[in-house]
Amino acid sequence: MALRTQFLRFAPLDTVRWTFRPAQRHDVTICTKFRNYGSPDWNDFAVAAIRPTLEGSLRRLQTDYVDLLLLHSPPPELMDGSAPQYAELERLKAEGKIRVYGV
Repeated sequence: MALRTQFLRFAPLDTVRWTFRPAQRHDVTICTKFRNYGSPDWNDFAVAAIRPTLEGSLRRLQTDYVDLLLLHSPPPELMDGSAPQYAELERLKAEGKIRVYGV
């Protein structure tokens, strides 16, 4: 299992979804990241984009939740934990779609 875990840590989504069965999900830690790549401004961390981006990842991973959702290279104003994006992350956490989030 150690080799499989090491492999999964760096595997792309399409590889991961075929590597483990749902019965093994509790044995795997999944981390994904959020950055609004669809925006012309790559530093656009719009609240409205967080949920659909996460749900797209969940669909591709064929899982109900991720263990860690990272805000990938957010602007400095998002670093204090009081921005509205954190309320959305807390809602996703309360819904069980993410276990924890970070930067």
